[in-house]
Amino acid sequence: MPLSILISGAGIAGTALAFRLSKLGHRATVVERFPHLHASGLQLDLRGDGIQILRQMDLEDVFRAHAVPEQGIQLVDSAGRQRAYFPARNHRSGPVSQAFTSEWGIMRGDLCRIVYQAAQDRVTYRYGTSIESFEQDSDEVVVHLSDGTTGSFHLLVGADGQASQTREMMLRGTGHAEPFHSLDGYTAYFTIPWTPFTIGSSR
Repeated sequence: MPLSILISGAGIAGTALAFRLSKLGHRATVVERFPHLHASGLQLDLRGDGIQILRQMDLEDVFRAHAVPEQGIQLVDSAGRQRAYFPARNHRSGPVSQAFTSEWGIMRGDLCRIVYQAAQDRVTYRYGTSIESFEQDSDEVVVHLSDGTTGSFHLLVGADGQASQTREMMLRGTGHAEPFHSLDGYTAYFTIPWTPFTIGSSR
């Protein structure tokens, strides 16, 4: 029996799940608080299971057409002098080798668009909408949305990021602690202009 499934979040996880569910014949609805597809963000690399899932989705060719041709990562000092260089991992590096970057690098926005476009005709997207509350019984979950509408679904999936409001609502009152705790460590990524010394590499 086809299931009616509500997914909160139209990022890569939410759109990929909607793709797979729709392929299996289920009715997937995705709500996203952003007013349109939030196809932005910096580079990410696929590893392990992510590569296998991409191939199962038959999206490897379109992925490679948008992949970032990054050859490695440079570590530089304040004067821009290279202090270390880590080449990218590629299919010739062996199945267990690792590196900071690989041939499977892509901008987050490009991957989000690729997965979204692959299933947009089979999935219902509702932008500018988020979950306000829900009630669950043994048969269904009734979800109240920010646009004032209410819907009944067989399943509700939270794919709205690390600071998931859906997860927080699910855990509320259960006695289970929030599973994420800050370690007060920070990393910042910025885009910088290409130069003859950086083409093909991150710095």
